[in-house]
Amino acid sequence: MTSRAALVFFFAVLLGCRKTPPPEPHIDDAAAGDPSTSTETDPDPNPALGSSRRPSHSAEPKAEGAWLDGGADPACTGKELAFEEVIIDPRCATTQKVSAALVAAASKDGGAATALKQEAKRDGDHILVALVNAGMAPVTLPLSWHPSLPSFTVLAEGEERGLYELASPKLDVRGKDGAAVPKRAYFARIVLPPGGRATGRLKVDPTIVKRLDRSDGGAPPRLTQGKYTLHVAQLVSDVEAGPPVRVTWEL
Repeated sequence: MTSRAALVFFFAVLLGCRKTPPPEPHIDDAAAGDPSTSTETDPDPNPALGSSRRPSHSAEPKAEGAWLDGGADPACTGKELAFEEVIIDPRCATTQKVSAALVAAASKDGGAATALKQEAKRDGDHILVALVNAGMAPVTLPLSWHPSLPSFTVLAEGEERGLYELASPKLDVRGKDGAAVPKRAYFARIVLPPGGRATGRLKVDPTIVKRLDRSDGGAPPRLTQGKYTLHVAQLVSDVEAGPPVRVTWEL
């Protein structure tokens, strides 16, 4: 298998396996504010950190169908959204049950998955990875995130055609005034209008996890100085969004 074929195979397997939050932070729908069952109205116990539990959706439509297909809070829709913000915004929060239903709907023929593509560009020492609605109609997307799980995947292809899997960058999510957020799973629902973009910012970690091409030369612990083509994909959305994006990178 050539290095390019290995790249395609690796990402096909990787993107076909969606991330699953660990059992410890599992959120019970009833206690977490399931939009079809929640009646809690007491305020956020610690607004400085953002919600430390699944916020109430008592003001949202009670019918699950309306929650799946209806509108969204203005904070959770628009031409430009940031993963780092919407994933912990209580106005965008949903449950694992609704997220699973949205993934199923997006995967159907003509669903949201057919309209999505990924884009990426350099931003100084960082890379901005965008999930873009390239279709003609709004798409409703589920997002999920846990501080302990990777949010992006990065492969580095060197000028000598070596192909390396790099350490997975994480999404740098902070609460109000930069406070740490509670360590648990988060589920959000956003609506991207035609041309809308949801973007995540990552810093490349040059640590090499393993070498993917068939060279017998082994792999250094880190990328050495030189020019690389990075193949980047985001894992914040639970809906597949096409192949990884190429970005030129130089150490």
